[in-house]
Amino acid sequence: MITNTEISNIGHAGFRSLIQKSVNIGIDVHIYKKHKKLIHLSYKDKTIYTNNYTPPLPRNAGNFTLSKEVTKTILHEKGIIVPRGFATTTLKEAIALIKKNKLSYPLILKPIDGSLAKGITWNITSQKDLRHAVNFFKNTFNNSALIQRKRFIVEEMFIGDEYRVLVLKNKVISCIKKIPATITGDGISTITKLINIQNAKRLPGFDIKLDSVALTTLKKNKFVLETVLPKKYKLILRNDMMLSNGGRAVDCTHIMSSKLKKQCVKAVQALGLTFGGIDLMSVDIEKNNDYVIIEINNNPVYIINEKPLVEGSGVDVSLLLLREIFPHLEK
Repeated sequence: MITNTEISNIGHAGFRSLIQKSVNIGIDVHIYKKHKKLIHLSYKDKTIYTNNYTPPLPRNAGNFTLSKEVTKTILHEKGIIVPRGFATTTLKEAIALIKKNKLSYPLILKPIDGSLAKGITWNITSQKDLRHAVNFFKNTFNNSALIQRKRFIVEEMFIGDEYRVLVLKNKVISCIKKIPATITGDGISTITKLINIQNAKRLPGFDIKLDSVALTTLKKNKFVLETVLPKKYKLILRNDMMLSNGGRAVDCTHIMSSKLKKQCVKAVQALGLTFGGIDLMSVDIEKNNDYVIIEINNNPVYIINEKPLVEGSGVDVSLLLLREIFPHLEK
């Protein structure tokens, strides 16, 4: 029987949630001592094996998703809207390709196979910004052994809200809006106090951080920690949407347009997946014309769609996955 320590040591938050749910509802879980990422799940007379913290679903041709460039090519051929851009390895070639492809600023630069927002630069508005972005990318992955990490993608930056959409068996099961660490002025409180008020409402480990990124944002806006923000003034402290950096996740499944849901299902089907997490941007999630699909993950960290992290109803993703794995699971 798996121990609490073994569960806490699982290095993928979504899969950790799946294993914890398995234990809670009576599924036997065993981790092999020799191969710590090899796990079997047993329920009644059925045993399923899984490796590398991947849900053991029947159809998961997720190798396509390992490269953002490959993903974009497949989705584009299926008529699904993706950002205009290219992949390259040098600043010189990037400058030439921006001109050749007539890309419009602002741009975004990101690794071809990256995750967790590593090496990404948003809101590139000039060649000077682009040079800084390429240097940041190279410094981030300077010690990486992966050849792919030498390549990066430059693409037009879509201006809109960011969402994480989960598709399971040809159905959208969850859509959450990702909001970066933000504080709203009340005309009385300092920035420090506003951050402390926000943090008091958040779970441990998910505080808004006053790190170098946040302090740089204050400097750019000509604010200091003692500044009193005007009433209703919204200050976004960082570009990334990570909850661990103070971001928020708000359930929007019920308002997402049916046509956009169909596009998300079509995208996951195109990549041969039973289960996929889509990073999508849209000007209005209730409408369906102005959107782009940024990327798709075949093994998404879906805890942002579940309670207690999500604001709103949320969905028990782990239970839904386990019912796919064990169709006769008792309800």
